[in-house]
Formats: sequence, structure tokens, C-alpha cells
Amino acid sequence: MIDPFTAFAAAQTAVSAIKRGIQLGKDIGGISSDLAKFAGAISDIDFAHKSAENQPWYAVLFGGTGPSAMDIFAKKKQAEALRAEIKQYIQFGYGQSAWEELLRIEAQVRKERQKTLYRKAEIKQTIIEWTVGILVLVSGVGILGVVLYYIGKKQGKWWWR
Repeated sequence: MIDPFTAFAAAQTAVSAIKRGIQLGKDIGGISSDLAKFAGAISDIDFAHKSAENQPWYAVLFGGTGPSAMDIFAKKKQAEALRAEIKQYIQFGYGQSAWEELLRIEAQVRKERQKTLYRKAEIKQTIIEWTVGILVLVSGVGILGVVLYYIGKKQGKWWWR
């Protein structure tokens, strides 16, 4: 799972770089890489929030080791506050069209991450779920077999003793 705390730290760093760029009078192209980093961090936080809401069965059963849904929700709300701050800076410095460009960049980054990074995480999660499920099933069948063997042996139903 993508770490929401690392993603939030990346968002804060990108916001600082965007503010510096605006204060230095850079054009929108000069801060586009920082805008893309910010969009990626926001997308990562959203993905972590969705993943926390749909935890796998074994994490629910045995307790998850990652950040809680409440922690992720708090980071998501803090990221929304950063986004509102960036919106004001961009609209003041470059106008509404620059903000719309940021929204397009965010959509593009989200799509690219969905195709690659998030899909990779989902595949890894599915492999882990199937592996754990198969191990639990095989262990259960093995334990059942051993129990049945000893019950049968005690009753004298097995020809080998």
C-alpha cells in the first residue's frame, strides 16, 4: 500500500516549491514539475484512502499493520487544505486558466498512476490474498486429515498401524 504520510510530505514539499516559484515570478511552465509532483502526491493519498476503506480479509481478521483509516482521512483533509491554498496562489499569480491547467495535469497524473503504480499495487495485493487463502486452505485440509487419521487409527480402521 502506498504510504499516505510520505505522499503528504511530498505534497507539502511541492507546495513550498510552487509558492517559491510563484514568488520568484516563474511562469507556469517553470513550476509544472512541482505541480505534477503535487498532483501525484494528492493522487497517492486518495488511493491510500480508498485502499484503507477496502482492506483485505486477512488484514481485518488479524489486524492491519499499516496506518489506520482515520490517520489517512486526516492526511486527506490536510491535503485538501493544501490544495485550496495552492488554488489561491495559482489563481492570484496566473489566473483561472492556470488553475484549469493544474486540474488537467492532476487528471493526467491520476490516469497514468492508475495504469501503472496503482495497478501494480492491486496485482501485488491480489497475489498476497490468493497466497494466504491457499495456505489457510491447505493447512486446514492438512489438519483435518491428521485428525481423521488419528481418529481412524484409534478405532482400528486403518490397515497400517
